Amino acid sequence: MKLVFPPPWSLASCLPRGPQTGKGVYVKSNGNPCNDGVSSSQISNILYEGMRITKPAWWAVWVGPQQQTEPYEPDANSGKCSLAYPIVDHCPAPACADFINITLKDIVIEDPVMSPGILMGNVSNPMEVHFVNVTVTGPLPSWPYGDDGYDVVATKGTCDELTSPCPPTFVVTEYQ
Repeated sequence: MKLVFPPPWSLASCLPRGPQTGKGVYVKSNGNPCNDGVSSSQISNILYEGMRITKPAWWAVWVGPQQQTEPYEPDANSGKCSLAYPIVDHCPAPACADFINITLKDIVIEDPVMSPGILMGNVSNPMEVHFVNVTVTGPLPSWPYGDDGYDVVATKGTCDELTSPCPPTFVVTEYQ
């Protein structure tokens, strides 16, 4: 497995996880709702390469806001993303977080328990994500995103012809 994190970067925000993990690839912004008008963050030029994610119990791929609000917390409807998303349909993505050139390459997701992933940007600040030879083996679970496999919100992306399934709205390109 090869991870490339050019400076500035935050390893804590981009750690890969092992077999039967809750999340395999987890790239997240902090929980800042950007209400002060000055806050900003950038997660850019990150490459996840050569990973095998076996039987992920939650999301094999999560790129977006940090899941941090417990369903029982009094601020469950705050600007934070619910840990129970999508069961609890509350997961705002901060507009002040830039996700630029996030690439997943040569990644195998084996027998996921649920749909393989979420790619969630903010409509005023879409993310840029690329899939190169990212494949799901075994049956594709129907819950919660059916044959699409991924929930894609405010994300501009590409996938090559080896990627299966290609996230909806992504543009198919040649393998590189």
